[in-house]
Amino acid sequence: MEHSLSGIPETLLVALWARAAETRMPTPLIRDEKAVEMVGRIDYDFTRFDKGGKLTQTGVAVRTRILDTALLKYLSSHPDAVVINLGAGLTIVKAAGEFTA
Repeated sequence: MEHSLSGIPETLLVALWARAAETRMPTPLIRDEKAVEMVGRIDYDFTRFDKGGKLTQTGVAVRTRILDTALLKYLSSHPDAVVINLGAGLTIVKAAGEFTA
């Protein structure tokens, strides 16, 4: 199937790929099994991100870990809070007990 993604729509897949790639590492900073599942189901050549993508993969993992830690801390003292994650691409929303931190 021919794909015509470029620009912003394609960046959604970069972050998804990065979370999946990090999850597959022997000692990952984050675990996102849903990202692994989605990458496996989307008809797209993700190998194009493999070359030179290690910094992106690590950056996405570190950012996810930092945000999950901060969010978990906040939610522990504000259990009725509603969180809206704007501009997060294909980030998977998790319940408070499922964070990577």
